Amino acid sequence: MGRAMQALRIQDVVKLLRDEVERVGSQSEFARQKGVERSLINKVLQGERVPTSRLCWALGLEWVLVSRAAPGGPAAKLNIITSQKFIRMLRVQINRAGGLAAWGRQFGINRSQLSRVLHKTRTPDQRIIAALNLAEVLVDANDLRLPRRHRTYFTTSRKQPHARWKKKPRISMRGSSAHEA
Repeated sequence: MGRAMQALRIQDVVKLLRDEVERVGSQSEFARQKGVERSLINKVLQGERVPTSRLCWALGLEWVLVSRAAPGGPAAKLNIITSQKFIRMLRVQINRAGGLAAWGRQFGINRSQLSRVLHKTRTPDQRIIAALNLAEVLVDANDLRLPRRHRTYFTTSRKQPHARWKKKPRISMRGSSAHEA
């Protein structure tokens, strides 16, 4: 119980997936139980794809916002930012800058996009998160220390890889010079 909540890396998610598949017996059985495609599971285990948000959700994981100013490195206690606190932080920064347009110009963010984030009709993108000195991390959603108030606000499409994963560059198989470097 005294252990700090830890942010997960792609390797951690793949290991967790491998353990769960082994526990249930096969990739097909895990896919059937969790409602994800078996081919996706296979590609993630082979390192051909990054885990999608839906797969992370099936493993009981969730994306949360945390303060970047956590001292002590990755093992330090995560300071999770709830959606209410995020909106409050964003409003304060916008007011200090003199309005939506001024703050948006400062960070290269469209005023209408900021407005939609403030009204919770759009999730914040990486530029807004970084401008507030926050980061997104993946944590175990079943951890009792995880605040429940932020749920459903920072979720993404369940089918696509989460935008915060660093994706591997695509390699052209046709050998065109535009893709060679």
